[in-house]
Order: sequence, then structure tokens, then C-alpha cells
Amino acid sequence: MANYDFYPYVSLESNVDINDLRYSLRVYDPVKNINYLDQSNNKISPYSKNLLIKSTKNFRTHILKIVVNDPAKLKECILIFDLFRMSKSGAEVHVIKRYLSANRIEEFSSQNRYNVKLDIVKYKETNNVTKQTQPNNPNIVEVNLPSNRVFIEEKYPPGNSNDPFTKERVETSLYSRIKDPYPNQRSTYLCGPAAFFYCVLNSNKKIYAKIVKELWEKGEVKVNNLNIKPSLDGARKVNGFYKENKGVNNKITLNPRISPVDWITMGSLRDSENSVFDYNTAESQNIVGDSFNGFTAFTLPSDMERWLKNIGYKIVYTERNYSSRVDSLIKANAFSMQNHYLIALTMGAIVEGQPEIPRFSKLKVRGPSHWIVFTDNIKTKKGQLITSSTQHSEIVSAYCATWGSNQKIKDQELSFFSSNLYWFIVVEKTLN
Repeated sequence: MANYDFYPYVSLESNVDINDLRYSLRVYDPVKNINYLDQSNNKISPYSKNLLIKSTKNFRTHILKIVVNDPAKLKECILIFDLFRMSKSGAEVHVIKRYLSANRIEEFSSQNRYNVKLDIVKYKETNNVTKQTQPNNPNIVEVNLPSNRVFIEEKYPPGNSNDPFTKERVETSLYSRIKDPYPNQRSTYLCGPAAFFYCVLNSNKKIYAKIVKELWEKGEVKVNNLNIKPSLDGARKVNGFYKENKGVNNKITLNPRISPVDWITMGSLRDSENSVFDYNTAESQNIVGDSFNGFTAFTLPSDMERWLKNIGYKIVYTERNYSSRVDSLIKANAFSMQNHYLIALTMGAIVEGQPEIPRFSKLKVRGPSHWIVFTDNIKTKKGQLITSSTQHSEIVSAYCATWGSNQKIKDQELSFFSSNLYWFIVVEKTLN
């Protein structure tokens, strides 16, 4: 398997003597709660304090070398920079704490690393007065630590090193999600809330950040007419957040099933809508082995429409398509995806990389099981918008937001494509 190299670094503007400054730099994954190790010859440790280097733009850090076998592993990662000021007496002042760079790690590929539009950090002193500062970074939303923690993983509670809902992990995963606005249900049943929050996040990041902040701090939030309040025994008390794998010498490694911020938003929304059963399990299995958890998490079209309407979206079209009519799809697709979201109930197999889409057969079960949001209008292979004059045998192509990215839908005949879409909801993108 091929490896991929990335070379992130940070540039600093400062009027302080370079010899009086030290920095630390790390690539942090708030989902897995790990720091990626520098593979360059410098071997810069995540929390080590290092001398800066003079550059054409004042100062810069050393260039890290991050090696992965799949670039997708870096999607959630944040570049975190700290700056320390050394006084003449040798005392050390932490002048910039945990600055989250606006640059994504993927920008620093080996081909592009010298062409990155850098988020330049600034630290200036007046009359040699050392002061702690926090440069303006519009994507950072600070959350306040409540006296009693709202979200708790039962097996890894507050104080445990693997606690997924610490202040740092929530803040950094929120920042990561704002930078990469594709909520990811991963291996949970939360595709409905993921589709809903994709719309919210891409319409109004401030509303999304408000939801995360108030849920983490208070356990409830209201936006327009949408109330989200997970129960004490529901999404606030999580179990199965990690998949535990036994390795060499029975050593257990923990793989998160979902991002902390995605659980706080998506799990809370789903749980607060359940009037009878709690939803508090991040784990999903097959539909037989875990049918109850899937039942408590599944989003009905009536749920989706209510969430969209209550939070403030204007619904301009909605239609049940269980009769697999092509004309219903054409009506929904007539709205420009530049100004609208087309949300559809379908099946996961419709996306490339998933198992084959089952054809109609007595031996193969097919039906609505997955929510997606189209990211562009559905077109023929020639790039033409589908219309009433498009032949039903024409091969069509489309993209959708699902599983944390913009993914291609399998090319298929228009009639078969329509038969795999069971409900359409179209809303205007504006959200205030």
C-alpha cells in the first residue's frame, strides 16, 4: 500500500527577538485523541519547545513530515500551535495557547506544500511588554466547562484519559467540523441527523456552533422552533463510543465510532425526538443483531420535515416516491442546488464503494434505509439536467453528502435510479 506524505508548518509574524521565542507544534486528531508523530529528520515531538527559523515571512516553525497510508485519515486533524516567550531571567510565559490553524493538513501535500495560502499567526509586543494573547481566529468557538459534565461515556468517564468529551476534544472537533463541513455518522445509525446537520452547517455555521456550545454546556438548546434536549439516560450517557480491538498480547486499542461533536449534535437530536425509548448507543451492528438500536435511531420522513421546518428552513417541495415515479425525481431536481438542498431517503448501496444495489427479487430485500443530501443537480452522462424529455434508459450521474464527504452516486439508468429514491424534501438554503 502506498504512503502519502504531508509537510505542515506555521508562519509567525513577531517583533520579538527570535532567540527569545520557543514554539510547539502538533497534528492532533480530536476523534481518535492522538497526535501524529513527525517523521522528518528533525523529529519534532508534539509538546517539545523548539527554536523558530527565520524565513521570508519573518519566522516559521520546522516543517513536519506526516506519513499516512490514506489521506482521508487526516480529514479531522487540526494543526495546533503554541508560542512561549523567554525573559532575560529565563522565565517562560505561554503567550499564545493552543492556536488552531485554519490550514488543513491535506493542503500541505508534497506537490503543493510551497504554494499553501498560510494562516499567519501574529504576536507583537509594545515597549517590550510581554503579554498573553490569543490571535483572532473566527472559526474557534470556546466552550465553558460546566460544573457537572453533560455528556459522559459510561466506560471512559471524566478523568479517564480516553474521555471523548473533554473541553479540548469538543473544541477541536467542532473546529474540525466547521473546516470540513460534512457530518459523519460513521458506524452509527445516525444518517438522518447527519443529513440534517449537513444542511445546517453549510447554511449557517454560527447556528451550528451555538447548538454544539449550548448542548455541551447546558444539555439543551433552542433554535427558532427546534428544541434539542437529550435525556439523562439517553444521548448524554453514551455507551459503545469506542470499538475495542484486541491486538498483540491482548492489548486493547480504541477506535471511536463517531466524532465527539457529531455525537453531541446528531445523537442529541435523535434522542430528544424519541418520546418512549432512549438512544444512547454509538454502536451499530447488522439489522438483526442490533435491530432495537437501529429502530430507536431511524429517521422517518415526518421527523426530517419537522426538524427542517422548526429550525427555520422553507420547504418548497416534498413528495413520497414509493411508486418509483421518474416525474417525481424530475420535479425535485428542477430546483437549483446552488440555492436549495435536495434531501432524499434512499439506501446506502446507492453510493459508490458500497455493496451492489439489489435488483427487484424475492430473494433480495430493498427499501428505504439511508438519508443523503444531493450536492449538485442530477445530470445525464453528457452533463445535461434530467427533464421530462430524458429517456428513462439514459445513464445518470450525481453526487451527495454522506458518510463525511461528497461522494459519487453509482451511475445507473434514470428509471432504476428513481426506483431507489423513496422520499424527496427540497428546502431553500437560507437559514437565520
